[in-house]
Amino acid sequence: MRDGWAEQIPAVVYIEGEGGSGDSPVYISPKYQELFGYTPEERQARPNLWLELLHPEDRDRVLLAEEQASDEHPFSEDYRMVARDGRLVWVHDETVPVRDESGELLFYQGVMYDVTEQKRAERELAQALDMERKAVERLREADDMKNTFLTAVSHDLRTPLS
Repeated sequence: MRDGWAEQIPAVVYIEGEGGSGDSPVYISPKYQELFGYTPEERQARPNLWLELLHPEDRDRVLLAEEQASDEHPFSEDYRMVARDGRLVWVHDETVPVRDESGELLFYQGVMYDVTEQKRAERELAQALDMERKAVERLREADDMKNTFLTAVSHDLRTPLS
């Protein structure tokens, strides 16, 4: 499979045994090294590497999603991983079980897409929307102050000076 189609996909393609992410992957594409700084061979030699690289703030949520995944609801999550050089890499990870004709689980197939730039853009958009919301609040406050001032001035102009 080394020289096959999986090496051309702009994502990490992997196959895990019946134990899922707790097992060493049967196969992991070279894109893994580009994303995380570890070779596929290093990942295969260290069954817990995926767990070690999971960002601590995402770990519980991702492990729960993995535990709850089923044929009807395959694993599909966005989460952060800490690359060898310390960078945070956001991935979208989808894994499906592959079964034989009798329904016995053979292995899991998965794909991880780098969505770091998408997450950065989402964060920047959220910040811009928050700034816009705050600016609108300030404009409303200024408008309320203007209306209060105009009401007071109007009242003073209608009431003759004594």
